[in-house]
Amino acid sequence: MAIVFGGIEYDLETDIWFMKGVQKGIERGQVEGRVEGMQNSIEILLMAKFGEKGLLLMDKIRGYRDESRLYAITDALITAQDISEVEGLL
Repeated sequence: MAIVFGGIEYDLETDIWFMKGVQKGIERGQVEGRVEGMQNSIEILLMAKFGEKGLLLMDKIRGYRDESRLYAITDALITAQDISEVEGLL
């Protein structure tokens, strides 16, 4: 893909800095997609196990962007018998 800037044709596909920026954007989008998917799974688990009371935790969980923390919450939800076991991770 080429653009003309100041009368000079500039090929973005061969520009290493442009391509690194594109790659970084793709990676960031992939992470955000995984985070959103994990948050949605947590929401389903909370509703299934604890009903409306469980959903009260979602505002806080939606603020988490760290995948490892979201994995820990998901793991805890699988075995949790009481909502306080999940609250302790928040």
